[in-house]
Amino acid sequence: MTKKTATIAIHNGLNEDKQYGCVVPPIYLSSTYNFLAFNQPREHDYSRRGNPSRDMVQNALAELEGGVGAVVTSSGMSAIHLICTTFFKTG
Repeated sequence: MTKKTATIAIHNGLNEDKQYGCVVPPIYLSSTYNFLAFNQPREHDYSRRGNPSRDMVQNALAELEGGVGAVVTSSGMSAIHLICTTFFKTG
C-alpha cells in the first residue's frame, strides 16, 4: 500500500530524537557545536554547514519526492549558485 503525500509529511522525522526520545523533533537553534575531543568533531560543527533540523528537513523532502537525498540552501541565490557550480563547466 502506497502512502499518500500528507501521511509521509506528517510522520517523517517523528521519534528520531535518540538523545531525549522526543516524539516531535526540536528545532536546533545552536550556531556552533563542541568537539568530542581534540581533532574529533561531531557530525555537526557549525550551523552554516548543517544542523540536525536541516537534516530532518532534507530527509523529509527526499522521502516526499521519492529520492535518495535532498539539499536545502539558505536562499534562492544559494540554490542557483549550487546548480551552476555543479552542472556548468568553466570557460
